[in-house]
Amino acid sequence: MRLDVILTTKKNISSRETTVTSSWSALRWCNLLVFSLLSLLTATAQVQVASKIDSAAILIGEQAHLRTTVTVNANQKVAFPNFRRGDTLIHNVEVLDASDVDTVMINEGKRLQLGRTYTITSFDSALYYIPGVDVVVDGKTYRSQNPIGLKVNTVPVDTVHIDQIRGPHAVVEEPFTWSARLWGPALLLFVLLPVIYYLSVRLSGKKPVTRRVVIPPKELPHKVVMAELEKIKPTASLDSEENKAYYIRLTDALRAYIQERFGFNAKEMTSSEIIDNLLETKDETALRELREVFMTADLVKFAKHQVSLGENDRNLINAIDFVNNTKVEPTEAPKAKVQVVVLGDRRQAQIRLGMKIALGVVAVATALLTWYLYREIIYTFL
Repeated sequence: MRLDVILTTKKNISSRETTVTSSWSALRWCNLLVFSLLSLLTATAQVQVASKIDSAAILIGEQAHLRTTVTVNANQKVAFPNFRRGDTLIHNVEVLDASDVDTVMINEGKRLQLGRTYTITSFDSALYYIPGVDVVVDGKTYRSQNPIGLKVNTVPVDTVHIDQIRGPHAVVEEPFTWSARLWGPALLLFVLLPVIYYLSVRLSGKKPVTRRVVIPPKELPHKVVMAELEKIKPTASLDSEENKAYYIRLTDALRAYIQERFGFNAKEMTSSEIIDNLLETKDETALRELREVFMTADLVKFAKHQVSLGENDRNLINAIDFVNNTKVEPTEAPKAKVQVVVLGDRRQAQIRLGMKIALGVVAVATALLTWYLYREIIYTFL
């Protein structure tokens, strides 16, 4: 009986040891499973990828912006997909442009949030399911878990009034630029507008039409007579008529100079009267030379006196010396005068009629140019 008790006791002890060993193994496996799950959750929480779109419905050819953001630790490397113009996210959904990657630091610099915006469009009406964008973080690919839906609607077409449907426009390059066919009319329009303003103001007032006349300065007397004396050539002929013509021309030039220079009517005076009036200058040498010229001239004109070629030359030189000795040079050069002249009634009526016609023509041209520019600019964007 004692032997049975001992055997039974040994069996119970063996059973307890087996039970304890099995429980310890199960506990180890549970700890390992929990640790693996926590590690997986921690690794997943380190990288967060999200996508959103600014418009869930667009018309054919319109654009939408797909925004993808990635949140990672500060030491991780992120690579966004590089789409070229014309690449497709999915069938019939094209990528037009991709912005630069922007970065925002969070959690006191321990985490980074990176974002990139893709401009997309479609030219086929349908409801598109856009999966998440694939982003590579430290060599591992992650995809946003929120899929995007994009509805592309067709453009409504009036099938009843088909005669009002406009044809296709030419391709407009962005940004819009002013071409030569627009610059020319625009510049001409800016020129015509001040003309319209001026003509309108001028016609609305009752101010008479005037004209500014520029009166050139009067030529100095000594310059006029010197130019005339240079044209006079002493005659070498003994013909009394030729000598008479020579001295008439010489004395007429001197009389005109004396009248302008000294202010008395020398053209209507005799030679002696001219000398008497010039006595006030008290220049006996100049008067003696001038008296000789006039006396010889009177003898030739009235007494048919015969003179030699040398005497003719000497009288011409005496006349030139008299002018040089009595001329007055002004301190300032004479200036032209501007005088405002009021036109006659008939001329004023003609000018005002011309202004009215010009105003009408310019107004019509301005209206046509304005309509042309409006049509070209508006039709470019419609």
